[in-house]
Amino acid sequence: MKQTYKEFKEQVKAEQDGMTPEQIHEELKKRFEHVVDINNLPRQSHNWVDRGMVISCENGGHANHQVYKRI
Repeated sequence: MKQTYKEFKEQVKAEQDGMTPEQIHEELKKRFEHVVDINNLPRQSHNWVDRGMVISCENGGHANHQVYKRI
């Protein structure tokens, strides 16, 4: 039978009980190929370009996005 999310969450909580965040991070590195520490994310650079009614972020090393100016 497959494990439910609630059961998985309880299992992980039991495994990590009493461990420091550094120990948890090291254990995750051993088990998984990719690990992201959400407390220390790299900053994203934004290159805002004014295009009239729209300001768009382009060539910032991530997906383009835009905002509309208020009148």
